[in-house]
Amino acid sequence: MLDPAEWLADAQTLMVGQHKRIYHGAETRPNLVIRNESDCWSAYCFACKTHGFVPKGRREAVQYRVDKVAKLPEALANLIPLSAFPTEQQEQIMYFCIKKGVWQKLIAPYFKGIVSKEQRMLFNVGTAWLGRDYTGLREPKWMTYQEGLAYLAGSPVLVLTEDVLSAIKVHELLGCSALAIQGTQLKPQHLPVCLQAKAVVLAFDPDQAGQDCAKRTTKRLQNLGCCVYVLHTQQDLKLERDLYGLCATDSGHVPLGLGQILQLYQGA
Repeated sequence: MLDPAEWLADAQTLMVGQHKRIYHGAETRPNLVIRNESDCWSAYCFACKTHGFVPKGRREAVQYRVDKVAKLPEALANLIPLSAFPTEQQEQIMYFCIKKGVWQKLIAPYFKGIVSKEQRMLFNVGTAWLGRDYTGLREPKWMTYQEGLAYLAGSPVLVLTEDVLSAIKVHELLGCSALAIQGTQLKPQHLPVCLQAKAVVLAFDPDQAGQDCAKRTTKRLQNLGCCVYVLHTQQDLKLERDLYGLCATDSGHVPLGLGQILQLYQGA
């Protein structure tokens, strides 16, 4: 648990409903996310993988609202195809992709080019338009240019992932449906897609935030009557090589390979 002395004073300066990234210790990037929520102040450090939580005596009304600005037109106006960049920069971008466990042919149907002004790779997945920083210098890593469902329709088995690149990989390689929730919180707009699936596989990261999300999401979906499996990964899903062989368990803790689950519901 994070010591409140390290973050609470900063969180209390925020409006109710607002969050902010700050530095935690001697880190080179702001890894500590602090929030002022209606019933508590909270924090999570992506470097330490540690939470912080301080309850409030009473629930407060949300004061902060994010203005919905149409970012996509400007992004498209600054879009440059990868082939227009110098060879050295093209190699830098492709090396970034390889480090993330994906490659050019795999992402080609969704990768639209580079938003030159912000040095982000622009992806269109489902109805969502998202930009991924490839330099390692910008926060947040993902920028939403147009909100929507990052959903890829496939087999009756739906795999939930934390990010778009993971969703692309499992969909393209396994043929299953995939939905990127873009974080560690299942949102109301994701529920209709989950309810349509014959089975839902939770493929979140093995860190504490991912595992906490898996527990919350399992309970929520099972209460709605969904058949839920939790995938047990050793690392970020994008970096896993044998996707078919990854082990998953249902509420009865029966272990099945992801490939077995796909076969089980094939043609269902």
